[in-house]
Amino acid sequence: MNSNLYDTHEKLCSTHSEGFQICLFQSSQTPDAFVNAFRPGGNLTLICDSWATRVIEGGADPYGLGRWSYLTLQGKNDKKITIMMAYRVSTDLAGPMTSTMQQYRKMSNSTETKDYEVQPQPRCQFLLDLQAWLEKMKLDNCEIILALDANKEFNDEDGSIIPLCYAEGNHIKHSTHDGTISMLCKSCGLVDPMTWLHMYSKPPPTYNRGKSRLDYIFIFRSLLHAINRAGILPYNSMFLGDHRPKYIDFSSNQLFQESTHPIAPLSRRALQIFDPRKVDKYLDHFHQQLIYHKVQEKVSHLKEIARQINGQLNKCNNTNS
Repeated sequence: MNSNLYDTHEKLCSTHSEGFQICLFQSSQTPDAFVNAFRPGGNLTLICDSWATRVIEGGADPYGLGRWSYLTLQGKNDKKITIMMAYRVSTDLAGPMTSTMQQYRKMSNSTETKDYEVQPQPRCQFLLDLQAWLEKMKLDNCEIILALDANKEFNDEDGSIIPLCYAEGNHIKHSTHDGTISMLCKSCGLVDPMTWLHMYSKPPPTYNRGKSRLDYIFIFRSLLHAINRAGILPYNSMFLGDHRPKYIDFSSNQLFQESTHPIAPLSRRALQIFDPRKVDKYLDHFHQQLIYHKVQEKVSHLKEIARQINGQLNKCNNTNS
């Protein structure tokens, strides 16, 4: 989906507004110009209704490669939950318009990449850059929920811990990091809730033209207690596509450490700006409160204090000069 096009953006907004009161989304894609609504690659993070009121920040792949997008939600006592969507390309050799080649061209044109004799490897570089960025978010006290189209099966028994340091604008290089999902998860403290909840059954393939599970939802171990249920649904059960839908049902009370209240419909809201009777009533009450609390007098008093302080500072500056 080419979210840079105005028509595509408007269609996305109108489609979700039919089913939700509030809908916030963050897209991510490469800077390559596409004139059509369809474009390979990119991704989108979407949050609707009551959870949308908790969103405090959104962003995309800082390298401009369209590999991941995210929205950060605020909980109680500065608790922050970052929900991410990420896509890892399927091969390092592909056609000229594919997501792989879009990333390859962008990496090849960067000054930093030209300093290396080896050719860019988008699949491996994705995991190195993502891990370093996740570790930065972890230092910012964000807990991660990562939905990942990995285009490769994951084995949680493999991998070791190798920390990486995020450097803004510079792709991450490390001589001993093998660029695998296992090493990323071990290093960042991510776990797979599907295998944790369904430990006695093997997850089904998630791609209809293969026999492997390629899609995952990884979370920080500290969020496991907030899960009510999780699962993988049949193909085409929620939307048409070649991947199975996946879900995790969180308890919002446990996740955010407080209740998330539903959004009141417009018909129930006390103040409606298009109803002059309610607007006039609100303004009358507002003016009464200003008078009752002597707001004007308090503001004038604060201005006088500020004027006196500025006068004293000016005298000090003149004396020192």
